[in-house]
Amino acid sequence: MQMVFMGFFEKKSKYIIGKIFRIKLIKRYSLFLSAFLFLASCTKENEEFYPIINSPKVDFKIDNHRKVWLHASNTISKCHRLSELYSGVEVDIYFDTLRNQTIVGHWPEETSDTSLVRLIEHIKHPFDRYFWLDLKTPELTDKQINTLARELDSVCTRHNLRNRLIVESWNYTLLQEIKKHGFLVSFAIDKPVGQTENEFYETVSSDLKKGDVGIISYHARHWNTVNRCFPNFKHMIFGGDKANSSFYITKENVISYLVDDDS
Repeated sequence: MQMVFMGFFEKKSKYIIGKIFRIKLIKRYSLFLSAFLFLASCTKENEEFYPIINSPKVDFKIDNHRKVWLHASNTISKCHRLSELYSGVEVDIYFDTLRNQTIVGHWPEETSDTSLVRLIEHIKHPFDRYFWLDLKTPELTDKQINTLARELDSVCTRHNLRNRLIVESWNYTLLQEIKKHGFLVSFAIDKPVGQTENEFYETVSSDLKKGDVGIISYHARHWNTVNRCFPNFKHMIFGGDKANSSFYITKENVISYLVDDDS
């Protein structure tokens, strides 16, 4: 009788333990399943919210450790001191209508007597550097664009910079014309305070859908928004600091990250 009781107790115990185990297992997998379905739904909504825009192919190759570039390299003395410490430099330029020449400076706040051609000539081993040219002149005539193109072609030919030099502007139409001359270009974008992410996407994508520009440049504070909206494009980032550079340079779609250095 005792053995019968013990056998019954053993079977009952196994049944109860098995049931408890199954319940825990179901609960555990239910959590995993719920999390998976939630993430899947978020991804689907994001894809519907931000349709992928195809980016034109960009002939620009760079290793991660060479993506940190020097910001505002607008003087010959600064380039002498620091250009060898960085793989690339960002230079503010504008078109001087009186001289009919491309000049270095953060126009209109800053002007100078240094031409872009002269600045590059004073950089040691320019053929081994990358150049981000921030064009501050908002509009150019066809004649002025041709003059700019001749100057750029001169330095590109002399120092083999055709695939190492990128012209940036907020004017998409101007970039289209510069690109016709065979130069890499980047569309500078911004997200104004108060603008929703959806409004930002619609505004910027209206230009990017034209399919002429494959590089976009923007402030580091907009990384999350821009990367969600336009992951297929090459990204150039300014406004960051050295401490955060390791995060950005490992991103496949990031080709340059500007840092300040006043040493």
